[in-house]
Amino acid sequence: VMARSLMIFIVIILIFTVIAVLISVNYYINPIIALTKHFKAIEDGKDISIVLPDNKKVVDNEIGSLYKSVRGMQKSVEHSMEKIEYMNYYDMLTGINNRNFFEEQIKQLDNNENLPLSIAMLDVNGLKLINDAFGHHAGDELLKLTGKLLIENTRSKDVKSRWGGDEFVVIFPGTTHDLAKKIMERMLESAKSRKTKYGEVSLALGIATKTSPNESIDNKFKLAEELMYQNKNNIISSVRSETINTIVNTLFEKSPETEQHSQRVSKI
Repeated sequence: VMARSLMIFIVIILIFTVIAVLISVNYYINPIIALTKHFKAIEDGKDISIVLPDNKKVVDNEIGSLYKSVRGMQKSVEHSMEKIEYMNYYDMLTGINNRNFFEEQIKQLDNNENLPLSIAMLDVNGLKLINDAFGHHAGDELLKLTGKLLIENTRSKDVKSRWGGDEFVVIFPGTTHDLAKKIMERMLESAKSRKTKYGEVSLALGIATKTSPNESIDNKFKLAEELMYQNKNNIISSVRSETINTIVNTLFEKSPETEQHSQRVSKI
């Protein structure tokens, strides 16, 4: 009987020992192993973007607190990395891609599979005059509307980027010159019906197309830019006049006395 009782006692001790070991592994050893691997990865300069798993079994002790702190820090770093990556490839004002993204994409798309490859350059006319008259917030509204028009009127495969300042550029892979022109003319037509209180969006346009592997994409880009400036010079007078009328009308709305005074001066 004593031998049997001793055996039962030993079995119970073994069961509790196994349970204690399992608890230690889940609650203490596994978190320590996970932390050790991550710290070793940091030491070796490896990828540390993988966040520690959300271990709900981590107890509320020193090890558990350390585990949770490291995981929270990694989540914060992960969020910061995502934000940096977004800022690296997107224009914060308009929400479309930026110049960095364009320069990477043009290198990737410049191959025979994407021929004909068309490029469109756009310039927002009268932006400086609007900024000077109404402030940069007014110019920002025109730029944001231009970005929105590009998103609405181009295809998902077309690369839309803000080149800088008042200039935008679009890459049309596998698109003829005529089709790229048709897409952009549709956008210009859409812009006419999207007036703001600072006037309508007036855009100068230039398009160039690479049709042969022997042609330089850089030369096509320069050609699109030259054509855009030619177009801008042809319409700048009317755009400037329209912008000035907008400025004058806005001024008169705010001060009727100024309008009456201006009319008297004009007669004199």
